[in-house]
Amino acid sequence: MAQPIGLDKVAELRPSINYDQVEIDQLARLLENLRDSDLIDLLNGILEEGCDAGSAILEKMNNEKTRQGIENLVRFLSIAGNLDPRILKALSDGLGGAAEALDRSEPPSLRQLFKKVRTPEVRRSLDIVLSLAFRIGKSR
Repeated sequence: MAQPIGLDKVAELRPSINYDQVEIDQLARLLENLRDSDLIDLLNGILEEGCDAGSAILEKMNNEKTRQGIENLVRFLSIAGNLDPRILKALSDGLGGAAEALDRSEPPSLRQLFKKVRTPEVRRSLDIVLSLAFRIGKSR
């Protein structure tokens, strides 16, 4: 089986690669994510099996839903790549809080909701959501 490329090896290759530093850092993060998610083993296995395995996978993936999913993934990665990391962290934290709220068996009372709305954090979040809704509505 092919040996994985460590990030230290990527650093050694940097002088000989004809890309700017940002692209090299993105490549290193991609390799690290592939390794951490165990996809690197899958890709190495496909490469070792040659064209037959790749052709079989591509044939199964050749449909409208897969193409649309790939297009959406590319769009999402493009957007996520341009976002400030603080925004991504805030979104991640917010989704975690939303998941906790979904797990609650009883809905909050109106009093509990009004109490939350009075906090600066909720007002700030509502401002963000309303600004987003305004811009989306304006673009239509």
